[in-house]
Amino acid sequence: MAAELLIRAVAEFPTVAGLGERERVLVAAWLSSLRSACTRWAYLQDVDAWLG
Repeated sequence: MAAELLIRAVAEFPTVAGLGERERVLVAAWLSSLRSACTRWAYLQDVDAWLG
């Protein structure tokens, strides 16, 4: 699940692709631990905005 989320995150939020491998894995692992898909999406947008 984390790998799938990571692929989706990089595809939808190019800023996440600019992270190092370790950071991408940590972001994906953190997001995959969240139950709600809506919460994951919102937090991923927050990460993208913070990095941008």
